[in-house]
Amino acid sequence: MRFRRLPVVVVALATLAAPGLACGNDESKAAPQLHVSVDPAAMRTPRQWTAPTVARTTAGASVAVFRSSTPGTPPARIRLRGVGFAAVGKGAGHPYVTTGVDSRYTSINHGTYVASIGLTGRSVRLVIWSRGGQWRAKVDGRYVRTAPQSVGSDYALHTIGLDLGPGSEGRPHHVDFELRNGAHIAGVQVGQGDRLWLAGASRRPRIYWLGDSFFAGAYARYPGFDDLVHQTSSALGLNDVTVDALGGTGYVKGNQVTRWPSFAQRVLANIGRGRAQPDVIVVGGSINDTGYGTGIVRAAAARVFAELRRRASHAKVVAVTFGASFPVSAGLRTAIAGVDEAARAAPNVIGTVDLASELNAGNVARMVTKDGHPTAAAHRVYARELTRFLRNHGVR
Repeated sequence: MRFRRLPVVVVALATLAAPGLACGNDESKAAPQLHVSVDPAAMRTPRQWTAPTVARTTAGASVAVFRSSTPGTPPARIRLRGVGFAAVGKGAGHPYVTTGVDSRYTSINHGTYVASIGLTGRSVRLVIWSRGGQWRAKVDGRYVRTAPQSVGSDYALHTIGLDLGPGSEGRPHHVDFELRNGAHIAGVQVGQGDRLWLAGASRRPRIYWLGDSFFAGAYARYPGFDDLVHQTSSALGLNDVTVDALGGTGYVKGNQVTRWPSFAQRVLANIGRGRAQPDVIVVGGSINDTGYGTGIVRAAAARVFAELRRRASHAKVVAVTFGASFPVSAGLRTAIAGVDEAARAAPNVIGTVDLASELNAGNVARMVTKDGHPTAAAHRVYARELTRFLRNHGVR
């Protein structure tokens, strides 16, 4: 397929966080008002860095390093967060960096990652090799808007970015670009006089969500952006969020059709020294293990909790179970019992949350889709319950 370079389109947005999805962190109170501009004057002769490589911090975090074509100009560094662990790829001959380069993590069921940028100045843009991806942004802890935007057409290079408006010049800002489903970073640009610096790691707890299609955001309005996982993380003000969610998987079961591994296999691959090192781990599953029996599920869940303790010994672990109907089927209740028994015996599990208890005869049609997944309304309800539980257990 022939490569084509499309015209630059910069989207700078003026609305603040929409009702119902507040960030919930202290930084949002001091966030600047942003102004709409499709072609900020400061970016008409941008400074650009391309040709990314990947470095790794001592804590296992990934940093994308971009080079400037201007001699003597220091490289630009962007901190990347997300499952899959950053690596360099190539689109139509253009190098890009992304996380989730493993095909298991870039399907419609997954693929959200965050590029954190320190900016002193007014304007910043990312050059994106698009596979039909989406994006949204947060400045100084506050969402510019909660609805994601299209990166642009498939198999093409696009430029997305923000103009922070008059009065932002010379001020330091922390900008988070959230990217999903095939939005790979090929370059970064700032306006003349603006400066990039490596954004620091979050001082808040790092949270890792391990689960199935419920955590992946099935039937949320904007999967990967406003599902129960992201609503909960946002309400708690958590900035370092990794979502390892693959449909059809569980403590016992992998997705044989797509070859997605079970929870235990993903813990071994993704958590530990040189990989993700979370402070809080939320494991959500049970539905895909229906029919295996309490003993089999208990043993599999016990292995997951034990491996989490070995690989992230300081992390608080929470086990979440869901329902797919009302009343909950006998087979699913058996699987939930296995998770509960293993969780009670695991010293690193601080508690369990049975979200099946949120279903009743009066609300099941509003809360459950025809194929048993949460509706958009259910994502909001579950997020409120998880936020309350985590906050009551010191996660904030």
